[in-house]
Amino acid sequence: MPPAGPIVPDMRTNGLREYGWRGYSQFPIADSSKQSEPKMSRTLRVLFALLAVYTVPSLSVAALAYPQPLSTVDAANDADIAQVAPLHEIWLVSARTIGACEDVPRLAYWRYEHGAWVTATQEELCNGPLLPTCVWSHGNWVSHYDAAVIGWKVYKQIKHCGHNQPFRMIIWSWPTDRQGKVRKDAQAKSIRADKFAYPLAWLVNKFPAGQPVSFVGFSYGAKLNAGALHLLGGGSKGGRYLEATDGPPRPARGIFLAAAMDNFSLAPNEQNGLALPFAQKIVNLYNARDKVLDFYPLLWRWGGPKAAGRTGLVGYGGPFASKIFEMNVARTIGPKHEWERYFYSSVVGQIAEEALFVDMAILESVDPGATPEPTTSESAVEVLDGDVLKTLDADTIQPADIGPALTFPAGQ
Repeated sequence: MPPAGPIVPDMRTNGLREYGWRGYSQFPIADSSKQSEPKMSRTLRVLFALLAVYTVPSLSVAALAYPQPLSTVDAANDADIAQVAPLHEIWLVSARTIGACEDVPRLAYWRYEHGAWVTATQEELCNGPLLPTCVWSHGNWVSHYDAAVIGWKVYKQIKHCGHNQPFRMIIWSWPTDRQGKVRKDAQAKSIRADKFAYPLAWLVNKFPAGQPVSFVGFSYGAKLNAGALHLLGGGSKGGRYLEATDGPPRPARGIFLAAAMDNFSLAPNEQNGLALPFAQKIVNLYNARDKVLDFYPLLWRWGGPKAAGRTGLVGYGGPFASKIFEMNVARTIGPKHEWERYFYSSVVGQIAEEALFVDMAILESVDPGATPEPTTSESAVEVLDGDVLKTLDADTIQPADIGPALTFPAGQ
């Protein structure tokens, strides 16, 4: 049964909100006016940081997505807020009403039609047109309402940069509301990301064979998506496997943004070791300046593993190493751990092309004897300049307007 009460926002109303991490205050290390006093050691600085986790909630280091308002978007200024482009589908699938151990998950489904969310069924989702499907998984401290709002904004940004590619957007809403103390909450969500990978993989496994599916996830959402790819590749989570399906291999990609998971978890024989053999491609956009993921090694114990979203992936190799594409986006994203930084900057172009299998579509449709025509996106592109959201003309936009251009190395 779907959750009671107002479960999803009306996109035609005002009050659409964005959330993101506000960053840290800097701890004073030493008084520069007292040159005779020695500087505080690194060990003491770490101890003070740990103390702050339990004493000052605003300085929590393991929240991974602190939900403070970043800005307010007026729906009246959103000309297409109630419009869905032709040949596009937007779905909201909620796993918040199920138990994590259900072999047949009782998911709730909605489809966005004519400016409103309409209750739908799994059969309608799985028996729809054979479109490239993009699954978006949000991070921590996101309510069901906010999952729909954030997912809508992600859809808009991907649509702007998607070369007018028809696609289906699935917003995956999983339980990440804040519970209890920060560190305990972060530990619980890390475990929950593994548990709720099964319902997502179970749903994708019901799609027609050969349907391309991309998994775009931020923070803990990236960890959940990695677990889903592992299950689809024949792995197990909590002793549960997926049923084998007939037909051609499913084109699948993982696009990880600031992934809050162990940096070796995709290595062979590790937690999600079958994700890489199954996936067609894994794109990991990591941020070496991420101040939240900087404390990921302290999530469980002193000196634990580092986050893939801060250091990149390690431990993989062999015949599947060529499937991994990584880039350090610290120069563009900065030190903040916010999903907006990835979708309102030049990074979104790469995300959209990978998520919508644009490279495959171009290869399939190109005529060797014809001169290719340039493709353009929507006329208006939204970019984030500091904390200010700007709308720029895509035809006259300059690289300086959106930050450093991001492209993968030639040949990859």
